[in-house]
Amino acid sequence: MKILQSLLGRPLEVYVAHAARARKNVDLSAQSPVSLFTTIRTSNGVYLEPDDYFMVIAEGSSLAGRGIKNGARLLARRINPDMLPKVSKGATVVVNAMADWSNTGRRLRVFRGLNQGKVEFENDAEGHSHRARLANEVVGVITHVVP
Repeated sequence: MKILQSLLGRPLEVYVAHAARARKNVDLSAQSPVSLFTTIRTSNGVYLEPDDYFMVIAEGSSLAGRGIKNGARLLARRINPDMLPKVSKGATVVVNAMADWSNTGRRLRVFRGLNQGKVEFENDAEGHSHRARLANEVVGVITHVVP
């Protein structure tokens, strides 16, 4: 993942997401429909369109082996089902669907691929599988880490 240089300017949505398997409720106080950030600039000086992105704050350490630690702030590019065939195997994606054991619907998963119209994910760090999801439940791809 790339590192962002700055976030200033237009509004950006902020959500809390489980880093893998949801086993408890999370503190949603950092979640807001809009943050104070307005302009997004990457470390190599490229400006990104804020309407195309949202921020995720990782909850849990199940993806620490992939460089996503508990509390990490991540930038996700919005995607729709038509964009899924272009997502690379192994990419970290944001799923927006309620879980049985969590108060946040968003969670981070490692994309495996599409199979008969459903999205499949890699097993978590403990080897547990994740259920396949409908294509419209995958709403973003992690593109950057926010320092």
